[in-house]
Amino acid sequence: MPLNGNCLLCSAQSRRLWCAACDRDLLRNEYACRICAARLGRAGVCGRCLAKKPLFRRTVAAFSYAYPLKFVIRTIHHSAIRRWDMTMGMTCFRASKQQLLIKFGDKMSNI
Repeated sequence: MPLNGNCLLCSAQSRRLWCAACDRDLLRNEYACRICAARLGRAGVCGRCLAKKPLFRRTVAAFSYAYPLKFVIRTIHHSAIRRWDMTMGMTCFRASKQQLLIKFGDKMSNI
């Protein structure tokens, strides 16, 4: 059960990660490339992987990277990047401030 009792995708009440309506909307990756998991009309290997074999041998993906999961994944990804950027920005600021304090001493007390 989700922590807040709501569907991860649409926020409707749900006892699972997503509600029954969203479950019907998810694109199952029934026929996908064995190597990269790109959607195919049949089981096998896609043209891109045949033309240039990737460094990895297999990918397993239960669902296609399509709406609504694509939206959720992008949202999580971009919010994580923003948090990382803020953390790194503050870390760099503190390190720079410390270096300035070492170099200029009391003249930096108003920063």
